[in-house]
Amino acid sequence: MFLKEFAALAIMGVLPLYEERSLTIYTKENYMKKLIALACLGFAFAVSAPAFAGAQQDKMKGCNAEAKAENLKGADRKAFMSKCLKKDYVLKSEAKPAASAAAPAGKATQQDKMKSCNADAKAKGLKGDERKKFMSSCLKG
Repeated sequence: MFLKEFAALAIMGVLPLYEERSLTIYTKENYMKKLIALACLGFAFAVSAPAFAGAQQDKMKGCNAEAKAENLKGADRKAFMSKCLKKDYVLKSEAKPAASAAAPAGKATQQDKMKSCNADAKAKGLKGDERKKFMSSCLKG
């Protein structure tokens, strides 16, 4: 009896047909995929936003410190801060370490060693295990 009533209701269109149910499931799956993608995008944005803001905040702190050290007030301070916050301006505190880092240029960096060892290995035509052994000894010495 129940089966006959169910079939009659399905034929009259009161009950959704199989295709309609599968369409409903399909849209629910799309909705869930979009919701998950949106959640992941929101999480990525929330995590990365402070990282991008950190550099600007550090520069602002450095500019404030320089303005305070030079005892700038009013319009002079405003002009200095405007100039300081531009990309091409280098803070005095950042300029000193860069100069001291350039002084010990006599020592070859790891990258320079790697380039020269690669060139030597290529010139000798080394491959496989021979190349690995050569590169290991070359980088150590």
